[in-house]
Amino acid sequence: MKGDERILGDSEFVQSVLKQNEQAYDRRCRLKARGVDLNVIAHRVSELLDIAMDALWSKGKHRHVVKARSLLCYWAVDELHMSMSELAGRFEISATGISESVLRGKTLAKKHGFELE
Repeated sequence: MKGDERILGDSEFVQSVLKQNEQAYDRRCRLKARGVDLNVIAHRVSELLDIAMDALWSKGKHRHVVKARSLLCYWAVDELHMSMSELAGRFEISATGISESVLRGKTLAKKHGFELE
């Protein structure tokens, strides 16, 4: 199987990367087709972490709120491919702050086996 000559690496590596990208795109399309958006993700986080919806959007650095927002940011970026700039505007924090939240959210999801669906 021939790889894409624009991507450095052997054919097997290139095919693997292209397949992962295609799977992520397909998943994102399925989620969007089912109406999954930031509010749906917020509801899921609210349920999983037993936190009020309004607390997710409020300002503050309470430990449980930060964890919940981190998970929300992780899924928004990873699953829906929302831009960190867009989330930064929504939460009124820097894109760097969102980036740190995404990393915390990824760790939290993996540690506890949390899944969006």
